[in-house]
Amino acid sequence: MATSRRTLVWRAETPKSRSRFGSQQSQYPQRFQDRDRYSRQGEHRRSHQRRRPQVHRALTPEELTRAKAEGYGRHYIQKQIRNKTPMVFEVYGETLTGNILHRLPYNLVLRLGGERRCINKIDIKYCYKQKVQEQLMARIQIDESIRSQNLGSVAERDERYHVEDRVLLECYRNRSPVTITLRGGEMISGVVDWYSKYEIKLEVKKRVGVLIFRHAIYHFEVQSARI
Repeated sequence: MATSRRTLVWRAETPKSRSRFGSQQSQYPQRFQDRDRYSRQGEHRRSHQRRRPQVHRALTPEELTRAKAEGYGRHYIQKQIRNKTPMVFEVYGETLTGNILHRLPYNLVLRLGGERRCINKIDIKYCYKQKVQEQLMARIQIDESIRSQNLGSVAERDERYHVEDRVLLECYRNRSPVTITLRGGEMISGVVDWYSKYEIKLEVKKRVGVLIFRHAIYHFEVQSARI
């Protein structure tokens, strides 16, 4: 009787160890079990994301006006922030190497090694990606007569050198070579890749570009004619 009782107990537990596939659970391949589990988890995440409300803050009229003026410059800086691109910034009196953390209306927040530093845009002459530093430096000339003046940044807009947008548009359309001399004496030649109200992107050679801030321009030349 004892043996029969154990047999009955064993038979009663047998269906619990069987799955809907007609065999024991251990015979169902592990990779299919994982696939089903991950599929259910993914579906749960997608349904959760669909329920999550998305809130977008409307831009104020002042922010919208500035965003239109910044144009390509705004998108360029945001792209470098997303990609965490190592950048080089040439400011008055020093060279900074690091990543852009945040873009503010009048400042850039940089990570320089382990240091976090806020730089006023008016102090930046130009910037470029660190990977093209060697190629770019080989193509930059220096006007010593301008460098010896030790010119700094210009806060007043009326005192800055202005390049008309119509001139930049013609240079862009015709791919005309230009030379931009900065207040630090740097002479950078190339073709206009794009421009905005605050910056000019020059293509010095193929895949070697530099972003020049318009407030740092000393003079602008198209071929042999000064504008």
